[in-house]
This record gives sequence, C-alpha cells and structure tokens, in this order.
Amino acid sequence: MMINLKKFKKAPIQVKSSLLFFVGLAIQKVSTALSLMLFTRLMQSEQYGHFSIFNSWLSIWRIVITLCLSAGIYMQGLVKFEDDRKRFESSMQGLSFFLCMSWLIIYIFFRKYINLFFGFSTFQMIMAFGIIWSGSTLDFWSASERVEYRCKRILVLSVIVAIVKPLICYLGIMHFSDKVTGWIFGIAITELVFFSGFFISAMKNGRVFFDKTYWTYAISFSIPLIPHYLSQTVLNSADRIMIGKMVGDSEAGIYNLAYSIAMMLTMLSKAIVSMLNPWIYKKIKVKKVNEIENVGYLSLCLVAIVNLFLIALAPEIVFIIAPADYFDAIWIIPPIAISSYFMFSYDLFSEFAFYYNKTVKIMFASIIGAVLNIILNMLCIRHWGYFAASYTTLICFMIYAFIHYLLMNKICKQYVQEDEVYDWRKLIAISVVFMATGFGYMYSYSNLTIRLGISLALIILTTLEWKKVMGFIKNTMNMQEK
Repeated sequence: MMINLKKFKKAPIQVKSSLLFFVGLAIQKVSTALSLMLFTRLMQSEQYGHFSIFNSWLSIWRIVITLCLSAGIYMQGLVKFEDDRKRFESSMQGLSFFLCMSWLIIYIFFRKYINLFFGFSTFQMIMAFGIIWSGSTLDFWSASERVEYRCKRILVLSVIVAIVKPLICYLGIMHFSDKVTGWIFGIAITELVFFSGFFISAMKNGRVFFDKTYWTYAISFSIPLIPHYLSQTVLNSADRIMIGKMVGDSEAGIYNLAYSIAMMLTMLSKAIVSMLNPWIYKKIKVKKVNEIENVGYLSLCLVAIVNLFLIALAPEIVFIIAPADYFDAIWIIPPIAISSYFMFSYDLFSEFAFYYNKTVKIMFASIIGAVLNIILNMLCIRHWGYFAASYTTLICFMIYAFIHYLLMNKICKQYVQEDEVYDWRKLIAISVVFMATGFGYMYSYSNLTIRLGISLALIILTTLEWKKVMGFIKNTMNMQEK
C-alpha cells in the first residue's frame, strides 16, 4: 500500500487529477446506489416513477435555461482568457444567474399553464430552478478546479455531499406528505447550501457581474450547440418521459431504476475519457493518429468486460437495491448497459470532430439520433410495451456511434491524410462478441449454472489478458507525461 501511495505521489499532476476525478465519481455512484436501496423501499413505484420523470425533464430544462454555459464554452474560455480568468469566471456566473432569474420570472407569470403541461406543482418547479442554478455554480467551480488540476477539493466536496444529501432527502421524504416533493426539496436545499458559495466566491474574486464581451462570446458560441445538447439529453431521457406519458409512472419508475443501475459504471468510461482526451488531441495535432488505434481497442475491451460483469450480476443487484415490485428491471439492464459501451465508443470517435470544430456536423448527428429515438419509442412502446424503450436506446446509440465513426474517417482523410483510425473489422468483432455475451447472460438469468459458466469463461479470459490490461493502464498514465 505504501509503495502504491509513493507511486501516486510521484505521478504527474494530470494522472493524480484523473484518479481523484474517478474516485469522486465512484463515491457519487455508491451514494446513488445506497439512496436507491432506501428510497425505493420508502416510495411506491408510481412515486419513484414520477420523480424519475421530473429528473428527465430537469436535464432538458437545465440546457434551455443555462445554455450549458458550464460545458465546452467555459472550459475553452478559461484557457483562452487565462490572463483575465477571474473576471471571466465571475461574468459567466453572472450570466447564468441572470438567465435562471429571467426564466423564473417567465415561469411565475405562466405557471398555471406550465404546471398543467409538465404535471408538476409550483413548489416542485421553483425547487427545480434552485437545483438548476446551484448545479450550474458547481459546474463552473469544478471546471475551474480541473483546469488547474485541483481535483482534491472536488473529491472532498463529493464525499461530504454524498453523505449529507441522502440524509436530507430522507428527512424530506419522511416530512412531506408527498414523498416526491420531499425528495426534490432535499436535493434543492442540499445543493443550494453547499454550492451557492461558489457564486459568491466568484463574484468576490472577479468583481464583475456583467461583461458585454464575455456575455456576447458565451451566448454566440452556446446557442448554436443547444440542438446538440438537447439531442443528447433526449437520447438519454426521452424514454422515461414517454413511458410515463404512454404507459404510466410505475413503469417509468421500474425503467429508471434499471437505467440508473446500468449507468453506474459509466464512471469508468468518464475516467478513461478524461485521461485519454489530452493525449488523443496531441496525437491529432502532430498527425500521428495511427498510434491511437491499439489504445482504443483495449479501452473498448475494458469497458465491455466491466459492463459484462454488471449484466451478469443484474438480478442480484436489483434484489439488493429494490423491493420485489422492481424485479422486472433485470430485463432492461442488459440492453442499456450495452448502450453505455456505444456511448463510450462515440467519445473515442467524436474527439476528431471536436478538435477540428465541426460543431454543425456534431449537431446533425445528435439530432438524427434524438429524432430516431423519439420515433422508435412512439412505435415500439405502443406495440411491445415499455421494455422496448431499452432496445430503441441501444439501436439509436449504435447508429449514433456509427455516424461519428464515419465522420471521424472523413475528417482524418481531409486533415491528416489517413483513411481510417480504427480497423472496422476489429471494432465489429469486439462489439459482436460483447453483445452476444451480454444477451447470453440475459437469457441465462433463469439458469444459474449457465450464467456461472459464462462468468467463469469471462474470468479466465480476463486473467489471461490481465497483463495487457495493466499495460494499457500503465501506458495511459504515462501518456499524461508526454
């Protein structure tokens, strides 16, 4: 242990930051799992479904209200305006606050019609504005911390909030007659208390609320990307909203539980992406994209293996986390977990479009995926029930990844004189084996012997390839030094 600690201390600051970022995500996922174990037992599936629908709408409102200012534009601005960073930070916080207050005023005037359309109370909607604004202040602060590789403070905050938020939410659920309102209130109060200080700190350091240059820069950059952000959110959230409208809140709750479990291991994908991104950009810059190939294959295999273990344990995880009412969630987890693999592959492919600023093409790819998802959901949920939404999600993410693969190849041919970065035959082989094994697990849920046999074969394969996996991790860490 001491040796590992010494190695960590000697590691480059980028590696330390990536590892701390991963630990922070892991803590958040553990907190979410423990919360689900408690709250699904305190609430009926209809109530949990209503909350999941609120969460899905919240992700859409967040984009429209804040313009996703804390995403790519903010990170780019921190680097671009490095000499005037504090002023830029405070002006972005000011713009976010202004947007949230403007939309809140609009809501107050038209609350009767908005409440009727979305199906939430005035109190719940006002709490939503609090969650959106406080979350935005956190995103600004954490982006600034990551630019300076100060992820230790992010980790500390993650630990504190992971402990406090479930407790406050529990008290809210127990205190309010409407348990959904209590849960929303717990989230809003926790985030407002812990995150509002980042706004005050930014204002104190930058001493500016409005800066015409920065506001114009941020708005002109962000508005064209709204369709892209909305489309990505629709891909992730439309299924739960549509299930709630077309089938019922109870089914939406079961589906959301499965989705939450299946997405628990995306923390690994995010950590890998955060470590690979700088290195991939460097290889693109020096036109050595052929060196990306093997790292990409190994990372895809690593993500696939981890998701297979999640799929294998789905019945046991659902049994531990939720009561018997939610057990149908086990049949939704495999296709959603497989979808997360294609989400990761999209991240590998899309770096080229982002590097060469092909935002319009990125937007069209996202819109195609989102529109297709809505159409397939309308057709398939009506004919085959809410389980079909998990397969429409999988199909759409496969198509989404494929479009970005084609776009990557086109960009490489144009800018770096390479026909393709990855061998499509190898990508198909990895994906087919992963999907076949994943669905093999699903069809063996009723036969423990078969499931154990598949697991044993997977463990043997992983053991045989362990040196390659460790080599990949070591090489990835060393990449940060170069």
